Amino acid sequence: MILLLMRHGVAEDPAESSDKADAKRRLTPKGKSRVADVAHFLDTVGMKPTHFVSSPRLRALETAQIVAERFRSKKDVQRLASLDFAGDWRTLVSDLEELTGKSEDAVVLAAGHEPLCGEFAALALLPVQVSLPVKKGAVVVLGWKGPIRDREASLLLYLTARAARIPGR
Repeated sequence: MILLLMRHGVAEDPAESSDKADAKRRLTPKGKSRVADVAHFLDTVGMKPTHFVSSPRLRALETAQIVAERFRSKKDVQRLASLDFAGDWRTLVSDLEELTGKSEDAVVLAAGHEPLCGEFAALALLPVQVSLPVKKGAVVVLGWKGPIRDREASLLLYLTARAARIPGR
């Protein structure tokens, strides 16, 4: 399985501090453009997702939808609570296994938030408990030969939105 763990793009500033208002924050035009650049790069290198999931928060959903549109996916983006702020790695792994039927050929784009993206990447890769910072719009591509197991992933790519930026945008 390949997991494209992507942090949402640049979003609107929170108007209020309430969780309800935060859940409705949208991507800014710059955020949408940068996510589209990352999607273009992934398409160029042939990294085509077979499944699209996101946190229930609007900015993550919009991020996943932009990538799904780039790949002309006919599947809807599925919202997973395991990608939201209170999510956890074990639940995400279980959700992904259920979604993909444990297919080793699955390529899943998962749009979420910090610090979870960094924590999840570290759990997949490292023997120590740390967090790897993931910038807005960046993607960490992890691969497993067989089922998802902690600390057994290979890092296939770490791409920031800035590095994927298309000149003139």
